[in-house]
Amino acid sequence: MLITLNSFQMSTDEDEEESGIAPHFSQPLKTRKINPKLPLTLECVVVGTPAPVIKWFARKQEITSLRGKKITYSAESGIATLKILKPTPEDFCSYCVQAVNSFGSAECRIDLSIGKGSKVHEPIVLEAPKITQPLEAKIVCYGESITLECQFEGTPLPSVKWYFKGKEISNTDVKITTSECKSCLQISEAYRQNSGKYEIQVLNCKGEARSSGTVSVTDPEPDMEEVIPPRFVKPLEAFAVAIGDVVILETFVQSYPTCSFQWFQHSLPITLSSELNVCPTTANHSVLLIDKALTHHTGAYTCRAENVGGSVTYTTTINVLSELSLEEVKVFESPRFVKKLSSVRVMDGEEFSFLCQVVGKPTPHITWFHENEPLKDEKDFRIYQDTEGVCKLSIDEVFPEDAGTYTCRAINSVGEAESSASLIVEAYEYVPDSEIADTELVCDNSDSEEDEISRKVSYWRSIYDPEYNS
Repeated sequence: MLITLNSFQMSTDEDEEESGIAPHFSQPLKTRKINPKLPLTLECVVVGTPAPVIKWFARKQEITSLRGKKITYSAESGIATLKILKPTPEDFCSYCVQAVNSFGSAECRIDLSIGKGSKVHEPIVLEAPKITQPLEAKIVCYGESITLECQFEGTPLPSVKWYFKGKEISNTDVKITTSECKSCLQISEAYRQNSGKYEIQVLNCKGEARSSGTVSVTDPEPDMEEVIPPRFVKPLEAFAVAIGDVVILETFVQSYPTCSFQWFQHSLPITLSSELNVCPTTANHSVLLIDKALTHHTGAYTCRAENVGGSVTYTTTINVLSELSLEEVKVFESPRFVKKLSSVRVMDGEEFSFLCQVVGKPTPHITWFHENEPLKDEKDFRIYQDTEGVCKLSIDEVFPEDAGTYTCRAINSVGEAESSASLIVEAYEYVPDSEIADTELVCDNSDSEEDEISRKVSYWRSIYDPEYNS
């Protein structure tokens, strides 16, 4: 990153936490229509609590001299402006405005150039293709129509290709209709030879995205009515991240029975390691975690979900860059726990999970500790982190030696936060049957003694307290 915070923030459960909001741009940088003979004004709207400190940069150098320039910021309206009273050709360059408070930072950039007609050219933010509505697996009866539809986005507008069993489909075989952000494949009458895997590829200069779904053409079968082929309800995101950032690919599918998942990188099955980990999740939910992105993690990632009704795949692109392009708005936020760990008491042998939620930008690295010793995702401890910031440490079977203080630490490039809690493990005590019988007998005798005492009290009160009988 070109500009980073000079201060490193740290918060713990013991600190008195101040409430606030990290800066963010509700309106990015823009220019008013310019004339070389008139003042040049750059304007944006940035808000945050407490009010952020605003700095302006030209050609990556902070603007410190205000000779011929005027800088204003209204904390009430959030409007920040840079006004150049008499612009020269050197003033038409790259500008950056940075907003910083104790909860994080944000910055926005714009490149200005003046040419024919005194027109300012603002940069176009290029985005890798993203499929917003993936293909679904389908079960259709012989003779019925087949419709496969996919929606996508990307800048510049992606090109679209369809494949059947790995071979590109032409419009002569089926009807393909593609608009600006949607493509549809239609087969008017289904035959058995139409069964198989269909795939769509959307591609532009920033990357590609793919989605596939199987089609099964069958005779009607009563038992197949209960089967729901899988479909993605949360597609994978495309990422452009800096080296060392956390990447979380998370997806949900809808199906019955539940699906099995498999992940691929460059079309090869992913081997789990300290770099790539599939987190334990609930049914029809899968998370691939890259704790520290490196250049060799760049490429296409595919998730396949499959059940007896069919299979679907979704492919997205991850670009790991040495330095991110900051033409678009970039927001930085120190890690902050919105849900902290809670201390608990469990019995020896029980299953248990610590749960918390932390937010921050970039996505924080999460490390778990037991009595200040770091924990790894292994057989005894299972670690989970998702795109919503939910973090979980699961212990399949608790033993007395697992008792103690657990800490979840979250770190990103602008700060650090941690939350701690205690786990108390109570051991089971073996009580022989004979002792249980003796205990019950003692309890019965105790009840009899109480009854006897109660009768005696009533007797003596009847003698010495005249009002008692009345």
